[in-house]
Amino acid sequence: MFEALSYCWGDQSVKKPIEVDYADFEVTENLRSALIHLRTERQVRLLWVDAVCINQQDVEEKTEQVGMMREIYERAETVNIWLGPAAQNSTAALSLVQQLNMAEDLDKFAGIESRNFWDLNQHHYGLPLTTARVWYDLFDILRRPWFTRAWVIQEMAVSSNAIVICGHSTVRWIDLVRAIDYVAASGLAQTFGPEALQRMSIMAYTRRRFIDGFNQLPIQILMRHRRTLAFDPRDKVFAFCGLFNQPGLSESVFQPDYRIEAIDVYKRLAVGLLSHDKNLDILSVPRVESHSKIPDLPTWVLDWSTSDLCNSLLSQYDEPNAPLSTSGNYAATGSTTYVPIFDSEHNRLRLEGTIIDRILFISEVYEASTDNVSLDLNKSAPLIIRDQKILRDWENVGLCRIPWQEYPTGEKICDVYWQTLLGGRTYGNADAMRMLFDRWDYQLMKYRILQLLRLDKVWFFKLLQWLMMCLCMIAQYMNWPRLINFVLFNPETAFVSLAIAVQDRKMMRSEKGYIGVVQRRTRDDDYIALCKGGESAFDC
Repeated sequence: MFEALSYCWGDQSVKKPIEVDYADFEVTENLRSALIHLRTERQVRLLWVDAVCINQQDVEEKTEQVGMMREIYERAETVNIWLGPAAQNSTAALSLVQQLNMAEDLDKFAGIESRNFWDLNQHHYGLPLTTARVWYDLFDILRRPWFTRAWVIQEMAVSSNAIVICGHSTVRWIDLVRAIDYVAASGLAQTFGPEALQRMSIMAYTRRRFIDGFNQLPIQILMRHRRTLAFDPRDKVFAFCGLFNQPGLSESVFQPDYRIEAIDVYKRLAVGLLSHDKNLDILSVPRVESHSKIPDLPTWVLDWSTSDLCNSLLSQYDEPNAPLSTSGNYAATGSTTYVPIFDSEHNRLRLEGTIIDRILFISEVYEASTDNVSLDLNKSAPLIIRDQKILRDWENVGLCRIPWQEYPTGEKICDVYWQTLLGGRTYGNADAMRMLFDRWDYQLMKYRILQLLRLDKVWFFKLLQWLMMCLCMIAQYMNWPRLINFVLFNPETAFVSLAIAVQDRKMMRSEKGYIGVVQRRTRDDDYIALCKGGESAFDC
């Protein structure tokens, strides 16, 4: 039996020596640190490490071994997830994981489904105050580089026993996920790091889908983990090949091969999926015009090497909490299929469709900064004020503040607006989503008043923030959780956390009076078209 190591390579320009078979061998500083922390004085540990066990300079060997990565991590007795040395109070933060799991067990025994962490009555569990720094430290752990890398997804997902190691502290992966889920159920996690929470939830979801034996389509996995990072752009596809399962699709489409260039890897993937699926799902994934590592890539071939916060609207039906009833909710062209037509070099793709409308007005890009919760008001206040101005621009474009405005379908404009923010997804309960929107909209009223009075300034916002912090401390001391919920508002944590359709997108209004969300690169006067095999509309 052997163990495997899942880690980040780190800075490859800084190498440290270790001894392998009585000879010096250079590895990255992070790997050397991991090996030092994992070694024991009395026990011999048989450990598989990619940087040591694979000759990274031998393309043939690397291609063969990478194709076996799933089998290696699946057969390992333990997969050790190395997050790095202890720092930022990580030891206390990981200790909090065990406390949270014990608290959840006690809640289940008492029949409590979701606990209000602002309520002081929960302190007999020994949990720290919600104002304690350790809560921020726990989510700082989830922001460590390991959680951003592409290869670790497969390594973690296929493992039968994954152990998280940070410094000399250890915790089981399933215990860490369970603790974060417990905090998330109370809404507290959205306050300390919604993006880190989402990243953790997606990783846990992929592992759960694999262990339960669910069929995971390549396009779903690639969209789900598009924002992960890899040094080699080819690894943005190769890192997930062990998780793909699409019967009838040629294995050569996904077979790792470092003898071919990244442009050919991406082109081969696009051609294979288009030809096999006979739909345009892969074209629904947003293009990112900047930071591309792949020159001369055809416009219809997706560049997996780069990404932003903008996801395909189709990906929201492959999320951790997506009800099965919402799957395939888009059907812009009905049941049409599309047999792709390429030129001889696979550089051009011909689409068939109809232009149905033209964009008349378009808003600014919504770039919410919700993950890095800063205690420094000089940093957080300007970002929040900026986000609120952009939301106001969205409202103006959508005309949602004009009650007499008629929508072409006869619906109320406000109902159309909040459903558009959700990308048409109501999570199975439209009434509940409308109530959530109304609560969020009521919270935004505070900002609208400041904008109306021209008090949406950093200095005034900082003053209000300090006043609210004081009120929260008083309310928590007096055990008045309702007062805390009233004054401690963060509009991005409730409704917008579900509205993935708004992230890095624009609001548009068309000539025919329709509204919708479009990609960053969309401009006014662009046309809207329905193409055969497309579940959603395309801007062109």
